[in-house]
Parts: sequence; structure tokens; C-alpha cells
Amino acid sequence: MAAATYPTIREAAQALGIHQSTLVVQINRLERDLGQPLLERVEPGRAMKLTPFGEWPSQQRRSA
Repeated sequence: MAAATYPTIREAAQALGIHQSTLVVQINRLERDLGQPLLERVEPGRAMKLTPFGEWPSQQRRSA
């Protein structure tokens, strides 16, 4: 998940060249489809963190 490499959703959206709201909708849709949260929701402006479920795909990708 590319957004997880940035400290905030806003910075991730800027780097990806999309609006913050678009990224939030995409993340929410993915979490809904998977049935679990991928990111821990924190206070605005604070660094986001992957949940253990969100870390799993990253760990799999690194070991492949």
C-alpha cells in the first residue's frame, strides 16, 4: 500500500498526485472490501500507522 510509506494521508495524496478525499475513499473502500482496517486512524497531522492486518501484505511482498 503506497500510502503507508508517507507519514500522513495528505502527504501520500500529494505524492500520488490525487486529492486527499480521493485517497481516503479508496482506502475506505479497500478496508470495507477486505473486512478489516489497514490503517490506524490518528489525530489529524500525526503519522499514520498500519494495523497488523495492513502490515501483512507488506511483509509478504518483502519476503517474495
